[in-house]
Amino acid sequence: MRRLLLIAVLIATAASAQPKQGTSTMQLDSAHATVTVQVGGTQGRFETVAGALQYDPANPNASTLLLSLDAGSIQNAALRSAFEAERFPELRIASTASAKAGSLPVAVTIAEITRPVIFQVSFKPVSRDVVALHAQAVLKSGDFHLPGRNGDIAVVIDAPFDMVEPTKPLP
Repeated sequence: MRRLLLIAVLIATAASAQPKQGTSTMQLDSAHATVTVQVGGTQGRFETVAGALQYDPANPNASTLLLSLDAGSIQNAALRSAFEAERFPELRIASTASAKAGSLPVAVTIAEITRPVIFQVSFKPVSRDVVALHAQAVLKSGDFHLPGRNGDIAVVIDAPFDMVEPTKPLP
């Protein structure tokens, strides 16, 4: 139930964000998405993810992204504990500007601490209604005050997004 509500909120937020002419609102295909984190030698995958993409097929770098990751759904118990999933159940990734030359500035929120991060991104149109996103970044665990963790947090996102509705051209 919480997941369905989260998805609805993400889609509504993306749809109401006054998309630019020519963009499409797309929903993350959570059944086929893979979002992994690695801290030191420990890796885990998020089982519950939701998100939306404002995608411009004529200019993919003008696209924006919003993701919500359920920390309690990380497959690895040590990582669930490191991210304090019971206390901070959601991690968020929200673009703060359009991508430029494959770099997407985002705000990452972990444990209610938000920091700017640059993700390296690429978009691959799979069909008329599906776009695959690949994004990766390395975060500093100290920036998010994660207990018992020092060093880097590698985040990799491989996710298809499905068309929700095309944005109508402005009159």
